[in-house]
Amino acid sequence: MRIKIVVSGGELDENLVRKLQSNYKDKDLKFDIEKVDLSLNFKLGKQDEFELKESELETILKDDRKTKEFLFDKGFVSGPGFLERLLKLDSRKRFFRIMKEFNVSIRTSLPPPEDFKAKFKNYNLYDLIVVSTISSKLSNTYNSAILGVENFNKKIAENIVVIDSKMVSFGVGYSAVRYVQDFLEKGEKIKIKDYSDEVFIRALFFDVSHLIRGGRGIFLRSLLGLFKFYPYVTLKDGGISIVTDSNIVSSDAPKTQLFRALMNCKGEKRMLSKFKEEVINYIKEQEGRMYVNILYGDETMEGKLEGLLKELKNLNVSHKIMSPDYILGTHLGPDFVGAMIYSF
Repeated sequence: MRIKIVVSGGELDENLVRKLQSNYKDKDLKFDIEKVDLSLNFKLGKQDEFELKESELETILKDDRKTKEFLFDKGFVSGPGFLERLLKLDSRKRFFRIMKEFNVSIRTSLPPPEDFKAKFKNYNLYDLIVVSTISSKLSNTYNSAILGVENFNKKIAENIVVIDSKMVSFGVGYSAVRYVQDFLEKGEKIKIKDYSDEVFIRALFFDVSHLIRGGRGIFLRSLLGLFKFYPYVTLKDGGISIVTDSNIVSSDAPKTQLFRALMNCKGEKRMLSKFKEEVINYIKEQEGRMYVNILYGDETMEGKLEGLLKELKNLNVSHKIMSPDYILGTHLGPDFVGAMIYSF
C-alpha cells in the first residue's frame, strides 16, 4: 500500500511513520512525505519588506557563507562579535537570534493553491493522499489546500483527504498519521476527526513585544508597560487560549476576561513552576510510548528549562529539546519555552 503525506505549516515526526509501518507489516506500507512551504515576510525598520519560503530560509541559514551574504545584503548590521557567535548556532537558533537581535517584524503568508495541486499529479499511484495543514485559525493555508484539490479535479481525486489539524508544528504531522492509522483500521476513507485533544501543547512567554510587532497581540499593547506578565498559552479548538489556574480563556473572549486571565500570569518563577508541573503531571498520567518535545526560542531561553529537564531526567523520560520550525517560531517569537507531547 502506498501513501503520501503532505504537511504545510508544520512538521512530521517520521518516528510515527516508522511506528505505523512496524504495526501494519502485513500492509507493506510505503510512504512519500512532502511539504508545501509557507512564506515568511521580513520587515526591518523602514526597509522594503522581503519574502522567503521556508525551504529558502533553511538553505540560507544552514550555510555559513550564505548566512553572511544574507545579513549584509538585507542590512542586518550588528556590533563586533555578533556574526562569530551567530555562526556557532544551528539554522533554527540563527533564525531566533536574528529575530531578537534586530527586532525584525516577521509574518507568514500562505502558499497558493497551485503549490498543493502540484502534489497531486501522480495521485493514481497512491491508495491515499493526506494533506494536513496548520490550524485554520492561525492561517488560511487549509483553505488554499482545499482550493488546490478543487482546481486539480475533485471528482477523480477521491483518494485525497485535506485535514485542518487545528494545531502547529509536530501536531500538523500527528493529525496526518492518526488519520492514516484510522484509515488502515477501517480499510477505507473515514470521516475526518479532530485529533488536537490528543496532543499536549503549552507555551510560556517571557516577552510579548515580538507578538505585538507581528500583529498577533494587539490587546497586549494596551497593557505593555503597565504590568509585567508571562502569558501561558495553549491551542483550543485551533485558536490561541490563555491557561489560568482554573480554566482556559480563548483569545476571542471579551477583553475583561482576557485581562483577568493575564493577571493570573504574573511572576516568572511562579509561571515556570506551573509550566514544569503541568508537563510532568501530564507525562505521569500517560500510558504507552510518548513523544516529548521541549521547545524554546532564542538560545538564551534554554537556561529557563533547567528545572524541567532535571525532572525529566529523574523520571527517565526520553525527550527532544529543540527550537521549533520557522512558522511556529514566527508566531511565538524568540522569548518563550514550550512543550508538545503525544502518545502513539
